[in-house]
Amino acid sequence: MGFLTTTLEKEDNCATYWKKIQDHLTTAELKVGGVLRLWQDFFKLRCDDKGQFLAFYSSATQIIHKLQEVNSVAIGDETFLRSFFAKAIDAEELKDEAKLFLKDMTKNPIEILQLVHSDFHVQDTHDQLCDNDIGKPKSIIGRVDTKPKAAKKE
Repeated sequence: MGFLTTTLEKEDNCATYWKKIQDHLTTAELKVGGVLRLWQDFFKLRCDDKGQFLAFYSSATQIIHKLQEVNSVAIGDETFLRSFFAKAIDAEELKDEAKLFLKDMTKNPIEILQLVHSDFHVQDTHDQLCDNDIGKPKSIIGRVDTKPKAAKKE
């Protein structure tokens, strides 16, 4: 972009200046560069423990969405996605769910990723409930109705 600033330094017409910027930003080289950057980010994705899963899931779905928007053919290859996610999700607590990528051929990999995400939340909620139960006295929490009850008419 720096070279555009230098070459258009004396340009007075904002519309012409903006058109040149748009033309530069829509060149094939920049589009390919953007797609390659997305693929690099995708291949860096790893989930080595349960604490990393939400960031992994968020990044994976975001990158997949962007790759689908630019019509990247490889992102539609189910075999590739299945093997990638089965390898990338290496958290001990999510191993059984990650095996679904290789075992469950009735769902596409994106659906399985969403299922793993749901299972993560179930595990997380279970862990929180168990943590809250240990060593704490049980208390009864209820709603107190402050309005007097009306007498029934017969």
